[in-house]
Amino acid sequence: MEIDKKFLNDLAAGTAVPGGGSAAAYAGAMAAGLVVMVSRLTQRKKKYADVESRMVEIERESEEYRAILTRSVQADSEAFTAVMAAFQMPRESEAQVKACSQAIQAATLQAIKVPFEVAQTCVKVLELAGEVAKTGNANAVTDAGTGAALANAAFSGAVMNVQINLTSLEDKEQVKY
Repeated sequence: MEIDKKFLNDLAAGTAVPGGGSAAAYAGAMAAGLVVMVSRLTQRKKKYADVESRMVEIERESEEYRAILTRSVQADSEAFTAVMAAFQMPRESEAQVKACSQAIQAATLQAIKVPFEVAQTCVKVLELAGEVAKTGNANAVTDAGTGAALANAAFSGAVMNVQINLTSLEDKEQVKY
């Protein structure tokens, strides 16, 4: 097993990215991974034959969520990098001020969308973690519980990122969730 030390070192580097949004997505991906693990530990066990097909379905769903959340780690960093870049645009003419403002707003909207999707996905992961905790392999109940705790933490972190970015969005009508 290799631990992703690069991401952890980048997180601790004292730079703006990756930040809390990327960490939330990473935690969510770990949560989904634990749900996959519990579903797999339940499959092909005589004791759990009655939930076999559901565990296969949970594995498939959780893998999809894990892929979304894994992509979101990078997407969140890219979204915030775009916000910072927009703030660095020149503002020497009226046209540049307008272009800068538009770029800031577009980047901010993306910086809202990414953690919003993370939060939505984490709710689904949390539901599945609860299900595998109840009906999955009893020997892995703590893994399901850890997955639930990570999904909850990821959800909270993502929501905080949505909220802080909403304060910078001028046209709230753009957010139609």
